Amino acid sequence: MLPEAFVTRLRALLGPAEASALCLALTEGDSPVSVRRNPAKCADEELRFFAVPTGVSPTSPTAPEVSAECAPTAAEATADPAPLVATPVPWCAYGRYLSARPAFALDPRWHAGAYYVQEAASMFVAAAYAAAFPDEAPRRVLDLCAAPGGKSTLWRTLLPDEALLVANEPVKFRANVLAENLTKWGHPNTVVANAYPADFGRLVSAFDLV
Repeated sequence: MLPEAFVTRLRALLGPAEASALCLALTEGDSPVSVRRNPAKCADEELRFFAVPTGVSPTSPTAPEVSAECAPTAAEATADPAPLVATPVPWCAYGRYLSARPAFALDPRWHAGAYYVQEAASMFVAAAYAAAFPDEAPRRVLDLCAAPGGKSTLWRTLLPDEALLVANEPVKFRANVLAENLTKWGHPNTVVANAYPADFGRLVSAFDLV
């Protein structure tokens, strides 16, 4: 249930009809599953997903250790193999909605950085980038609070190969996760930093985009 104060504010901002539709979307049904492929490692025709094979357990000795968010659920672990439908995310050429959630933790392509599991709304960076830089791409970009790395990996895909991306995360343990994800994504012109945003204030005119 959504907080009443939140619902009241939505009604004031959006009007009763649109607020009701948004509240229903937030509370009813399953959240859509979406992924974004890494074009440097995976062609579109290679990105196919299937339901978890019957008998595979999240605690299987052959399954790599992963975080709880990516571990397969009990239902996934007993599902019959079936191809999943992938539909394009309208605002990101590399994004796909999946008809169900596969066990990403059991897919070596996920561990290798062939794709990133990301909510489609976060992929809107691609549309914003295209609108802001229709002619000339930025050469030095700073992602100021970048962990866990979803938007940074998208920036890395969008930017020219010769452009420099500095992905910063002030929190140490989150910076480690950021470094791991960007290492999986794979690109030499990427720097991971662990600094407070104020520290970058001394780098006057160092970046084309922050």
